[in-house]
Amino acid sequence: MCLLRIASAALLLAATPVAVAGSAVGSQRANASLDFSIVIPAMVRVQGRAAPRALAVTSADIARGYVDIEDMSSVTVTSNANSGFALGIDFDTDLVRAVDVRIDGATLKATQRGMSLPVHVGRLAAATMQVGYRIFLASGARGGSYRWPIALFFYPSPA
Repeated sequence: MCLLRIASAALLLAATPVAVAGSAVGSQRANASLDFSIVIPAMVRVQGRAAPRALAVTSADIARGYVDIEDMSSVTVTSNANSGFALGIDFDTDLVRAVDVRIDGATLKATQRGMSLPVHVGRLAAATMQVGYRIFLASGARGGSYRWPIALFFYPSPA
């Protein structure tokens, strides 16, 4: 970063126009300067490592009202934002009424579809994170095997 600033300063000095005007009365000199900044937008890149394809719901899960899924899912995240990233959570409301997503030691509670919640981590370079879930079942849920009912979306955190 320091090298970029030095190179930018050298470029600025070399590119600064100087104008000289002459007349019978004398000469005048005019200087101009150029200010610029480089903005690197926040980004997050995610690669899925492992994710469940289905959810098995047992009669014990129905009686308890939720299903716990531990370490069956992982993602590799790269982000250049100091503040972390935002995690969007969507789910099938026919089966799920709410979901807790556990990622990087934090528990994010989504009580409605489409919620976007902050994950407060620093910059990440290909960091693998385990993802766990507590899936709270909808009132009409029945035991059986279902396609995976949860989708996660990763976004740069708003500044």
